[in-house]
Order: sequence, then C-alpha cells, then structure tokens
Amino acid sequence: NPAAQSLSRDLAIGATAVTIWMVSEARRLQIRGLVLVLLSCVTIAFACGAPLFLYLRERRLAELNRSAAEAGT
Repeated sequence: NPAAQSLSRDLAIGATAVTIWMVSEARRLQIRGLVLVLLSCVTIAFACGAPLFLYLRERRLAELNRSAAEAGT
C-alpha cells in the first residue's frame, strides 16, 4: 500500500544517510568494530546497529579525552 511504501523509502533514505555518517565518523576517529556494526545493521536491524555504533563512538571519545588529559599533565 502507498503508506507502507512511503515509510519504507523514508527509512531507506535515513538509514543510508546515517550509515554514510557512521563510516566517515569511524574512519575519522579510528573506531574499531565498524564491521560488527555494519553486519548488525544488515543481519539484525538498523535499530540495533546504530545504537551500537553510538556506544563505540562514545567509548572512543572518552578514550581520546583520557589520553589527552594524561598528555597534558
């Protein structure tokens, strides 16, 4: 039905945009585990992979902040 098609297109466009951002952000921050995130997006659900990526990103940012603080003292 047309409503389902519209929602499917919206999800596909949003998921594509977020996936591109995840890949570029993972490369920029050198996040390990991107393959696991992308596999979970495809095999389980995008709703599983995106929060996993955000967790890995926050963990990496905390790691970088810790190393910057240790280098500064």
